[in-house]
Amino acid sequence: MNNIRSHKILFFYTFIILLGIMFNLLSFFWFDTFHPNGLKIDANSFQNGEQTLSYRLLDHSDQQRMAFAAHVSKQALSFTDGNYAVIFFQLNGQAYSVYFNGVYLGTVGDMENGNSNIWNSVDYFYFDKNLVQNDNVLSIQIFSLYDRGFSFMPAYVVPSADVSAHFCLAKFYTESSIFLAIGFCIFTGIIVFKLFLSSMPKNHAFCYFALAILLLGGYLFDYTKSTSLPMDYLTYKKLMFGCLYAAMSFASLGMYRFFHRKSHLVLSAITIAGYLPIALFVNDIIVFKACYDYYNLIIIANLLNWIITTVKYFKINDEAKMFFLGNVCLLICAAIDVYMTVTGRLFSLTTPFTYAFIFSMTSVILFFSEFANKDTQLKLVNDAHHESYMASITDGMTGLYNHRYLLDVLCQTSPPYSAAMLDIDNFKSINDTYGHRFGDAVIQHVAQSLTSGVRSTDMVFRYGGDEFFIIFPECSAFNAREVIGKIQTKIKENKLFIDGNPVPVTLSCGICDVSDACDTANVFDHVDGPLYQSKNSGRDKITIFHATD
Repeated sequence: MNNIRSHKILFFYTFIILLGIMFNLLSFFWFDTFHPNGLKIDANSFQNGEQTLSYRLLDHSDQQRMAFAAHVSKQALSFTDGNYAVIFFQLNGQAYSVYFNGVYLGTVGDMENGNSNIWNSVDYFYFDKNLVQNDNVLSIQIFSLYDRGFSFMPAYVVPSADVSAHFCLAKFYTESSIFLAIGFCIFTGIIVFKLFLSSMPKNHAFCYFALAILLLGGYLFDYTKSTSLPMDYLTYKKLMFGCLYAAMSFASLGMYRFFHRKSHLVLSAITIAGYLPIALFVNDIIVFKACYDYYNLIIIANLLNWIITTVKYFKINDEAKMFFLGNVCLLICAAIDVYMTVTGRLFSLTTPFTYAFIFSMTSVILFFSEFANKDTQLKLVNDAHHESYMASITDGMTGLYNHRYLLDVLCQTSPPYSAAMLDIDNFKSINDTYGHRFGDAVIQHVAQSLTSGVRSTDMVFRYGGDEFFIIFPECSAFNAREVIGKIQTKIKENKLFIDGNPVPVTLSCGICDVSDACDTANVFDHVDGPLYQSKNSGRDKITIFHATD
């Protein structure tokens, strides 16, 4: 049962990881097929005589402020009779201003100090059709600290009536998807942490995973648009990457607490300790960019170490399979990201969503998997306790409740009820004639007849030897007599045979009404006397106790 549940959890985890990857692939497909009705202006069309707006990393010889212009003919803008809007997708830089034929259209970011984070945004600017001339110039003044240019999408001039639909969809795959990922990290981080606090015994691995998820959510703010930062841009970037490396460090601590391998502890310390000198002593944004591009290799080192560990435990438990699957997906994304950034390119804008989704869901599903395993273990312990308890209150031969439990039940049973004591007639003679083995079969036969013949609310006990006791809650002695009479008839009809010969089995019975609270000993006295009257008057009888008896 536990294996079936674990496999179901593993299957569900695989399914949701595939959903996350599908979202990433859909974003690729959408951007690859995004061709709005309008004019496409690629990065190479924006020039300043020396450079274009193709993406590039800057060095110290590059100017921070530059202007670029793209020439557009009137004929190229003939796709509409109305007004226009120009849409920019992921224009890297700290800020930029847009002009059409020298007319100012707007600014995104902090053009004065560059204290803004706008690279992953989608922005648009309207301009009037009356501005259009035979030869038109769309120009951009851009302020860049360490990189410049379009990520991979060109600019588009579209009819102003169409801009809302294009903008909303593009914004969803850029900024909105990141806010979704941040919300996902905060939600799952809090959930995992609260579940960790409420669990017993506590697995501190999930405390570290919760902190890692929350810190990853903090790092994802580097992908959000902020036109005015409360600090300088270098400090902001240091804070963002501090969150990333701290998340990796806590994740490795979680792996250490989960699998108890010292390599995770070592890498956890190296990850955060190696970043501290960069954060404290690098005061140039270009140098800092180069440092974190290469230092991101520590992320791959952590992921590789996690994968090596999970491979060793792959055949032992399904949790290792979940770690392995999630970490392989993360490693592929991280490796491509590191390669792209080191070679001066950009990768998918939704890769952070994939990171957040996979890492968060891995932690959540692992927690619930462990919770399910502990629940199964607790159930097994409870079952074992229940079996032990049932063994202490039941008779091993017949499965009926035993004499000790009868005393407890009588003390707790509230009147009115009826009680009956039954005895197998001539049982000693049966034992002596046919042997104890057959005698045991007779006792079992009678016990089965009693349990199948009474009501569902009645309780049957083996009092001892060949004697039985029945409690009839809320039942008069006369009604109890009818029930026992039917059982006597059934036993006589279902004869037992030995060597092909029938062996007669009959029961004698004594019954009493208990209408008021009385001592247990009195109950036994009130059924024991009538039982002996039944046996002395010829057996196979039922006698009811009367107060005058």
